[in-house]
Amino acid sequence: KESRIVVVCVLFTMLSKSILLAAFLVASALAADVYVTIPNGQLKGRQESTYKGQVFYAFQQIPYAKPPVGNLRFMAPQPVENWQGTLDATVNDKVCYQTGSTTSFTQSEDCLYVNVYTPAEIGSNANLPVMFYIFGGGFLNGHAIYHDYGPHLFIDEGVIVVTVNYRTGPFGFLTTGDTVIPGNMGLKDQNLALQWVRDNIKYFGGDPSKVTLFGLSAGGASVTLQMLSQQSQGLFRAAISESGSALCPWAYQRGYKDIAYNMATYLDSSFSKSATSQELLTFLQSKTAADILASTNTFPGGLGRDQMVQGFMYTPVVEPSHDGAFLTQRMYDAVAAGGASPVPLLIGIMSEEQITKAADLNSFKTLLAQYDQDLGALVNDNMHIVNSSTKALVGDAIRKIYTTGQLQNDIAAGVKYFSDMSFSRA
Repeated sequence: KESRIVVVCVLFTMLSKSILLAAFLVASALAADVYVTIPNGQLKGRQESTYKGQVFYAFQQIPYAKPPVGNLRFMAPQPVENWQGTLDATVNDKVCYQTGSTTSFTQSEDCLYVNVYTPAEIGSNANLPVMFYIFGGGFLNGHAIYHDYGPHLFIDEGVIVVTVNYRTGPFGFLTTGDTVIPGNMGLKDQNLALQWVRDNIKYFGGDPSKVTLFGLSAGGASVTLQMLSQQSQGLFRAAISESGSALCPWAYQRGYKDIAYNMATYLDSSFSKSATSQELLTFLQSKTAADILASTNTFPGGLGRDQMVQGFMYTPVVEPSHDGAFLTQRMYDAVAAGGASPVPLLIGIMSEEQITKAADLNSFKTLLAQYDQDLGALVNDNMHIVNSSTKALVGDAIRKIYTTGQLQNDIAAGVKYFSDMSFSRA
């Protein structure tokens, strides 16, 4: 019996070592470096595998624009310059500055990168379709880090995935309403990244004529805004918008000029609101990124206040006509005029997008009671009703659509109202 035990132990030990060796070899294979050369220079990526064991190649933190720092802060992105040697594209840890949010990742203004995940053998002419993902986050925060936005499920279907960092918050959407800071920097980042895909995806086995945009929330709104921009015509063949569009009321801010000057006076109380746009730009470019983030605290209620109906603080805007303008026509007008890219669009929302408002029932009931007391507040600004008496009448009519009584006594009706006003009505 003892000899049998010894033999079994020896076999088990050998088997364990074999398993460990096999695991080591697999891990080593997956950790192997892989290289690709694009017009800007050489990139070093790495091998990964999907949950089903499909091997793919990851090239991360590839710069598509110059770092938007110094005089480039609040400006349209500039194409990246060529680099010497081999760029390490195996690390994915940089995100753009997050407004009103915290993250464990490295925040930096040097954040304009794309990540490419491909199942194709490098150097092959696979001509695979490409999914280009735009993250959401209310135009205030978000990122394209692999940990949260991995490509695994798409890779199994033979699809290349591209994710992109773009500027958010004041860095991506501050504007003075003129050509000094025309705005939409974050959308222009996305556009330049799409141009990068058009020019470079073939080196990763992708087909630049088979690019599909998709995004969630502010990412979904970004997708439809790319459709409306003449700058992005021809850069993609299809689009998917999830829980967000260019017509959602939260995707447009009317008080952008006040926001810009309030930031400056928060940082320096002596800064004059009669200062020129150029003086404002010079002042804000002289401040640190931490200063810029701190200045967002100037707004009543902070960035966490309800902005879903009246517009987030930093959002896309209609620019004055100028070279490089992303959008010069109001969203509704652009749609009505048929100016959108003629590509298939898949768009969808949830039945109760705003159900999270009811997470704290007492607070939500208090909010609904305020609307019951001021029915005019139920009327969105983009309905363009100014007279207070008319607003109250329209507000009462709106409430009757959802409930025969008080909103504060009908939580489901309140959730439905906010969901419709924020998403469905658009």
